[in-house]
Amino acid sequence: RVKPRKKMNYDVHMVASEKTSWDSPLAREVQSLARKVNKNKIFQAVMFQFLLIALFIADIWVMFDIENPDALDWLLVVILVGFVTEFLVQLAAHRKSYTFSFFFWMDLLGILSVPLDHSLVLNNIPSGLGNNNTVVMRAARMAKLGARAGRFTKLVKLLRFLPGMQETNTVGTAKVISATLNMALSTRVSCLIIVMVMVLPLFSLTTYPENDFSMMMWVDWLSDTAGEEPTYIDSVISEMEKFYADASYFPFEVNLDYRNGSVETRNLGRQKPNRKVSRSLLEASNGVSQTSVAFNFGRPHQIDAICNCTLIVTIMLLMIFSALFMSNVVKTIVLVPLEEMLQHVRTVVSNVFKSIQLAAPDRESTKEVEDEDDAEHHGADSAFADETLLLAKVLKKIAALSEITVTKSPVDAETLEGMDEADRGLVKGYSEATGQDHDVVMANTDDGHAQELAEILEFRLSEVGISWAEFESWDLDTLKLTDQASRSLCLCSTMMYRGPAVKEQAQITSSDWQACCSRFLEVCESGYNSGKAVPYHSWIHAVDVTFTLFRLLKLAATEHYFSAVDSLGLLVAAVGHDIGHPGRNNFFLVETRHELAMKYNDVSPLENMHSSTLFQILGNEKTNILSELDKAQFKDIRHVIIEAILNTDYVHHASMIKEFESLYHVNQEMFDTSDDMYQTSTTEFPAREIIDYFKGADVKKTLRNVFLHLSDISNPMKAFEISEKWAGLVLEEFCNQGDREKELGMPVQPLNDRETLNKPLSQIGFIEYFVAPLSFVMARIVPPFDFCVHMLLDNCNIWLERWVEDSAGEHSQEEEDKLRERLVALVGRSQRFS
Repeated sequence: RVKPRKKMNYDVHMVASEKTSWDSPLAREVQSLARKVNKNKIFQAVMFQFLLIALFIADIWVMFDIENPDALDWLLVVILVGFVTEFLVQLAAHRKSYTFSFFFWMDLLGILSVPLDHSLVLNNIPSGLGNNNTVVMRAARMAKLGARAGRFTKLVKLLRFLPGMQETNTVGTAKVISATLNMALSTRVSCLIIVMVMVLPLFSLTTYPENDFSMMMWVDWLSDTAGEEPTYIDSVISEMEKFYADASYFPFEVNLDYRNGSVETRNLGRQKPNRKVSRSLLEASNGVSQTSVAFNFGRPHQIDAICNCTLIVTIMLLMIFSALFMSNVVKTIVLVPLEEMLQHVRTVVSNVFKSIQLAAPDRESTKEVEDEDDAEHHGADSAFADETLLLAKVLKKIAALSEITVTKSPVDAETLEGMDEADRGLVKGYSEATGQDHDVVMANTDDGHAQELAEILEFRLSEVGISWAEFESWDLDTLKLTDQASRSLCLCSTMMYRGPAVKEQAQITSSDWQACCSRFLEVCESGYNSGKAVPYHSWIHAVDVTFTLFRLLKLAATEHYFSAVDSLGLLVAAVGHDIGHPGRNNFFLVETRHELAMKYNDVSPLENMHSSTLFQILGNEKTNILSELDKAQFKDIRHVIIEAILNTDYVHHASMIKEFESLYHVNQEMFDTSDDMYQTSTTEFPAREIIDYFKGADVKKTLRNVFLHLSDISNPMKAFEISEKWAGLVLEEFCNQGDREKELGMPVQPLNDRETLNKPLSQIGFIEYFVAPLSFVMARIVPPFDFCVHMLLDNCNIWLERWVEDSAGEHSQEEEDKLRERLVALVGRSQRFS
């Protein structure tokens, strides 16, 4: 029992080690690089040139009777290195699909065939000339031709460059299938052609060949004549020259052994071959005489080389024309009927998409519907090119919609007016939540503790001159608050959502926790730079964001779908989301190689610093307002805080808008129905279906990040008097950075140049391109937020009139008209979401 178990553990260990080695970062990096090299057009062209040279170079050397074999040998070495490199690149790029595949063995055979043309190997292959054995001669020729069979098979790769064979991701399924089928059939036909060309001549080896004994006869005659009757040697040589006068091969040198100790060498005046392999020396067969004759076989070898080249060209032409023929056949039999059928599929599915409002005609909606994998498709004809992927997508969306199907209000507003209270209650109960998620603890469920909490909050607010009405108002001007009032406002906002996280209701209003929170807020306040050094990202900005987030959580009724960790974590994140801000943005820190940029590797250095500083404060026992949470809760709330703060970096703004818009468009029917019910006062927000959907982990994550980020840029959605003051502070901070950029000789970033900055235009652009896209979707997903959109548009219009007034006589009517058109378009975008 012990031995098998040990062996099993060993095998598992070996498999794990193998997997780790192949899946290591280095292996993946090598694979990625190999795939890029393998797909590179230059690399493919060079390898194809190597293949052509390998096929023809040896025969070209023979055809032109080039004497020096060294140059050929070096060329073959370079080609061999190229083939090995290509083999290794393909092995690294496609280890699983290439290893032991057809092309793997053909490439390996092609590599092994290259050395066979090298002089070191070629000169040692028996030619059959020396012993007049035609069988050996013919076998030697077939061996040489067979050695190139591996290179012939590499010609199959030529098919990739033919029409209809190219791999592509921008065509329909029918064309993809057609191209794949063409390639498969053409490859097999080409291999069949190569096999036939190489195999058929082998059958002639078994037949009895005609041997040429004339060469040996002349050698023996010359040997006998030189030894016995030397006076007749000239006559015999003359007869031999006449005999070979019209032959393709001929003698060019004779060595005569007179058997008296003297040997004479005579040059017959015929051309001496340059290549060693074209020389054949035949010696007398009696074994006594040293008489020999050297023959020149250069011309037969040249004819043989020409035939080989012709054979290679013929194979290439047969491969190309057979591939083109197969392509036409596949197109007629497969492509055309399949394309017609799939075109019908595309049409039907397109209609399905339109019916579920996933393919809205406007540009923004269309961008959201397109999958990231299909981003390269453009236009209506190619938008749904991959039909199989499209069908899967449709089924997925339909399944998702079926799970969140929302039944619209069965009655309209007019009918609702005529109902009695019982009927209205029935309609209202149909859409409202009947229960709560087990992860969501409704705040202050105990009336007694709720009343106690309200009294404490109201007392603390009244101490600093804040009324309960202002606490419940969106328009509270935090810039007017004293330091003590600002801390009390943050304490009350946080305390409001602390209750669900506390195990015992009696601890909700704990004086110890209130004291701890006060110390926490004081330390956080001291961590922010003063308003003089940093006009905008100061403590009062943190207070404003915290209170705005508190009001947003109330408007969105997050107690129905957020856990205590979600809400409390967001409020704590708001308090410290800009702590220690130096009044310079991330781009400036990176460009100047600031210590924060160096510490956090240029990745959101400010946001990383804010969250790190915040948790250093929470790590102190005297300021740890999260000490009452258990280990699991603390782990979750830490994740919420860090994630929310990091997403306040503006580099995430565009992706956040896209994700939020996608969330709306994919579930548009549900959100529109919820908005209809809210606007007609049929039900309070959120409806039951909305609560169920918002409880999803991914959806909650998106909502959390959007809530804090939107609170961070919410100044343009406040009353204009408040919004204008915040605009002045943020632009002053921008200009301070611009002054520093000028001092350092850096390019001044947009909105940072005091001399060119236009305050109204900067605010219009900020609203139009940053705040509006996010707030418009928020108003559709959270209908109670709709009033903020109206306030945003009002402020944008005021800034427009301010610009017209301040720059009277400095701008043209055309410029004013264009700006007004931008605002009209902005209003139109808001109406599309309303």
